[in-house]
Amino acid sequence: MSATKAMRGRRHFRCFSLALSPTAPDLVLHKPSIFTVQTEIFTLCDAATVAGGKLNILGSFDTIGAQSFPCDHPLCAVACKLRFDVGEEGRHWLEMHFCDPDMRPVLKPIRQDFEIRIPGHQSQTHIHIWQHLGFHLERPGEYYFELKVDGDTKSRIPLYVVQAQRR
Repeated sequence: MSATKAMRGRRHFRCFSLALSPTAPDLVLHKPSIFTVQTEIFTLCDAATVAGGKLNILGSFDTIGAQSFPCDHPLCAVACKLRFDVGEEGRHWLEMHFCDPDMRPVLKPIRQDFEIRIPGHQSQTHIHIWQHLGFHLERPGEYYFELKVDGDTKSRIPLYVVQAQRR
């Protein structure tokens, strides 16, 4: 597979090594390293399942309304789909953090170890779903779900918690 084909439609970070010498008049570029773990999906939803290798998401949302605080949200899921390229095979780990508006943890961070195998020359995906049987929200504000892969933040999504109007 050509580098152009592998890069089409993907955001990449390139790292170049430079070799400079007083006796060499030209700049020498060494082969670039491309880091490409991509977060294709990271969403808060009512429910999510995996069937036949497909991620099924029901009711993706970013806002919760409550008539009074503190409140409890009864059930939700966080769905994540990551894409790994050739050269990124091996053991990895991901963490999901849920923080309040002051960036204090609402839930203990959840960690999962997994292994990526890439047969041939096609990228591979890893899907993970966290089912939450409820969490406590102290007050309105902008909460965050943060996804880390191998310790690096890959995505952060807001959860807007608002005061709902009484009917």
